[in-house]
Amino acid sequence: MPDDDEPTLVSAAPQRKLAVILAAVVAGYSRLMERDEEGTHQRLQGLLREVVRAAAETHRGRIFKTAGGRIHGRIRERHRSGALPR
Repeated sequence: MPDDDEPTLVSAAPQRKLAVILAAVVAGYSRLMERDEEGTHQRLQGLLREVVRAAAETHRGRIFKTAGGRIHGRIRERHRSGALPR
């Protein structure tokens, strides 16, 4: 227990933790893989690295699973309760 002479720090406003769940599917993935498996894989990996992961990191998020043509991730943002975007 702190001494009575020590100041107690109190947060002025509560923090809310908001999260957006990202679930994306590549349209026509099976068809693309049938036509050019290696090329499709390379293009998807490039898009994932250069666009999707970069955008997620910009918004304090991360991609946590990729499987075939599916991408799953989470984007976290923190806002003060009185300053939530509308």
